[in-house]
Amino acid sequence: MYRLTDLALKVILKEFHPQEYDPPHTDVRKWIHSIESLCDTYGIPDVQRPQCATGFIKDELRTELLNVLEDARRRFGPVEWDRFKTFLVVFDRE
Repeated sequence: MYRLTDLALKVILKEFHPQEYDPPHTDVRKWIHSIESLCDTYGIPDVQRPQCATGFIKDELRTELLNVLEDARRRFGPVEWDRFKTFLVVFDRE
């Protein structure tokens, strides 16, 4: 499976400038689309997109989501982008 190195991902993320996800002030679907577009531009594989997205989530919420992602990885393996998007849309409704 294709993956970028941690260093390459770190460098790319410094170039990203999307809006920060801050519910309820952010339209989650537009935010997801902007992250997806940036990942497409930089060739970031689906399996690393959740990691990228969490870098652009409001600080308080970021820690919680990183914990949820880590728990999901331990239990089920890599969290794919489509599942992460679905999770965020459901989370946003709550």
